[in-house]
Formats: sequence, structure tokens, C-alpha cells
Amino acid sequence: MKKVLALIVLCFIAFNSHAQLKYQNGYLVYNAMERYNGYMTNWEGWAHCWKFGNRMIKFDLGPADSRVSSNSDKLVLYDTENGGFIDLYARNVYTNSDAASKTNIQSLGSATATLTQLRPVSFEWADKAHYFKTSRRSTGVSNPKEMGFIAQEIEQVLPDIVAVDCEGHRVVNYSALIPLLTKSIQELNGQIETLKAEIEALKSGK
Repeated sequence: MKKVLALIVLCFIAFNSHAQLKYQNGYLVYNAMERYNGYMTNWEGWAHCWKFGNRMIKFDLGPADSRVSSNSDKLVLYDTENGGFIDLYARNVYTNSDAASKTNIQSLGSATATLTQLRPVSFEWADKAHYFKTSRRSTGVSNPKEMGFIAQEIEQVLPDIVAVDCEGHRVVNYSALIPLLTKSIQELNGQIETLKAEIEALKSGK
């Protein structure tokens, strides 16, 4: 036991002599970073990686805009302990739409006929007990309804905007519906303009 304690003490002394990881007044500080605004854990360095098996999440602080990524093509906001996805609150969400990132660009064909095949629904989450407990909604509405679509139904019409996660949950790229909605409005507006012209022609007796 004494040998073990001695080894621990020696490791602690050696560890502190390098001063890479320090515990100061209840705060954990790594490398040369000074404690920031009362944050409990402080790390200095431009890149960090957490790894488990062949999976990892990476933090890249080198660019002007800090980056978070994984070794797959996705990050999933999911509460494993409670078995449910979580809400994401943000001011704005921007998605990459740069022409330089795209190839094989084509104008959309008819969209109205496609959209009319979709079934908008209202629903409640199956895990609503946990969801309402943790949700920070302040509307005062009890048991609020959600609105959206069913992924399996969308998959029958627009399979390109449906994906399946590692646990078999189907997820939908809702923003992909915006171009279809825009195209449908353009189509309907064209039909309205045609009808208006026909009505005006009838009124004028032409």
C-alpha cells in the first residue's frame, strides 16, 4: 500500500512539474490557459479530439469560425439516457449553399403535383412525458401539438430527403421542402396570371 501511495505522489509531483493539467481553486485548467469567466473546465490548444473505439468527435479552433465535426458525416443531438432526440435552440441556422460546393445543378420540374401527395399532420411525441418535462416552452399551452410529416410517408414520395440514423430512426431534411414550395408557388402564380388574363379577355369581349 505504501508503495502505491508513493507512486501516486511521485506521479502527482511529475505531473505538476510539467504544469499541463492543473486544478486551482475548484477549476480545472489545461496547458497554459488561464481560467475564463468562471468556467469550471478550461482547455488551451487549437484542436481537441474525444475518441471511443473507432468513433470520435473533433473540435477545431484553428479557423476564424470554430468547427465541430465527427469522423462520420453527421452529429446527432440525442439523449441516450432518456432515449429521445433533443431540441436545438439557435438564433439563425445557415446551411452551405455555395455554388462551388455543388455539381450537376438542374432546375426543378413540376413541384405542385409532388407536394399534393404529402400529408401534413399534427401529432404528439411518443416520449412526451420526458419531452415536456425538459422543454423550456413558456407559451402556457399544456400538451402542445406538433406539426409536420411522417418520414415513412415522405419516403414514398421524396426518398432523397429521408435518411436513417444508426438506430433505425427515420429523419427528414425539412429544409429540402423549401425549393419545392417555392417552385409550386411559381407554378400556381403562373396559373393565376393566366386565369386573370382570360377573365380580363372575357370582360372586354375579346
